Amino acid sequence: MKPCLADTSFLLPLLVRTHAQLGLVRLLSNQRVMQNYALTARAAWDVTTDLLSDERVDSRPEPAGIDEASPRLLRYPVPTQSLVAATYLAAFALTRQTALVTFDQGFRQFPGLTLELLTTAPAASSSPQTPSH
Repeated sequence: MKPCLADTSFLLPLLVRTHAQLGLVRLLSNQRVMQNYALTARAAWDVTTDLLSDERVDSRPEPAGIDEASPRLLRYPVPTQSLVAATYLAAFALTRQTALVTFDQGFRQFPGLTLELLTTAPAASSSPQTPSH
């Protein structure tokens, strides 16, 4: 399997397991996010435990050089919260020399970043939407 970095819109950060697990539980049990598919907190915890136990999921420490890469990617005088998070993920992938897997087309703005852009099939009754920051 080719190594890649998962963007939050793909699978939430797997960089720090405790943050990933709590973040996944929070989102999986949130009815506003999951609508009719929201899980109980216990079921969401079990799902994330299974996911993080999967041998294909691997946590990595921050790569050397990320502190130098991040500021070069922040080109805006007042970055939004989502842009700061996106910049961090882009810098992480760039310094690790790995692809970033995401649904978010906004990552195209980062020069030199290798992307695996995913698409979703539109629901029968709605028009396709492009995720953004």
